[in-house]
Amino acid sequence: MLLYIMKVKKISEFSKTPKESISNQYTTKKHSFKEPGIKLVVGTRGTGKSFTTAKIMLEAQREKLFDVTYFITPTFDSNKAHWSQFNISEENVFYPSRDAIGAVLARIEADRDEFENYLIELEIYERFKRETKNKNTIALMEKENLLEYMDYGYVGENGHLNNKITKPEWKYKEISGKIRPPTSLLIMDDVLGSTALSQSESFIKLCIQNRHIAPLSEAYGDRHALGCSVIILSQVYSAQQGIPRACRENATDLILFKNRQKGAMEKIKQELAGAVDEAEFEQAYLYATEGKHDNLCISFNPDCPTKRYRKNLNEYLIFESVEKECQCAKKETP
Repeated sequence: MLLYIMKVKKISEFSKTPKESISNQYTTKKHSFKEPGIKLVVGTRGTGKSFTTAKIMLEAQREKLFDVTYFITPTFDSNKAHWSQFNISEENVFYPSRDAIGAVLARIEADRDEFENYLIELEIYERFKRETKNKNTIALMEKENLLEYMDYGYVGENGHLNNKITKPEWKYKEISGKIRPPTSLLIMDDVLGSTALSQSESFIKLCIQNRHIAPLSEAYGDRHALGCSVIILSQVYSAQQGIPRACRENATDLILFKNRQKGAMEKIKQELAGAVDEAEFEQAYLYATEGKHDNLCISFNPDCPTKRYRKNLNEYLIFESVEKECQCAKKETP
């Protein structure tokens, strides 16, 4: 290759580092997946897709990661062996239809509205408690505040204080003594080929916006939207009855089981070419899918390059080429 002499000249412009934007990530443990994200679980019948998804859900349950879990599936009852341990409410299970995803998104947005109303009620309650420490201060209250207190029943029409008011309670459990915006998980199983995916604008919205679903009026901590984690179980990666392109391009994690169809694997390798090294992928895939129910998980944007590949969720496959880039030890050093 012909090489040309070039000069490098640094300039002062564009040297400032902007402040980091709000991540909108759910709080997760060190070896957990980034959430909210989109996970694709791909394998032929009987390879263990539901079992592996249940393992992800069990770990999330242990972490108290999700406040609510939704299902879109026609086979919820026949797969109760996997799902019954999670106490999924019947009202959170939807049959695949063109409106199913929209219905889930509406429920998430309703949770958002309820959370923001709770914050307003809490602010009014705490202000009322401050202003009524001294009973004489009621005469000094602003008219607007007094009307709010009357609306909430804190002050009667006769001007008497209600001594039996209770602090507003959020419907989901506190985590480590703190309230957080609601966290959601949607699982879609046996839905490919249905109108739930192929003809739904809501599905495209879900895949593209994902972390930004149900935006908050004001940021709460490092969250500016509720977001929604998604797990899609599929026997086929692409093709007409496979996972739509919009979803594949926005996936954060891909879990693959053994697939003996060369065409299918070539399609996967072709689409992953820009995200992972082909030789490393092939080696990781062959090793991770040795057994009948074994699988390879690829995380496309891991916190550390050593966490890109996993076998059966709980074994990292670390290539020598990225070991020197590992930041885990440095982060853990106090």
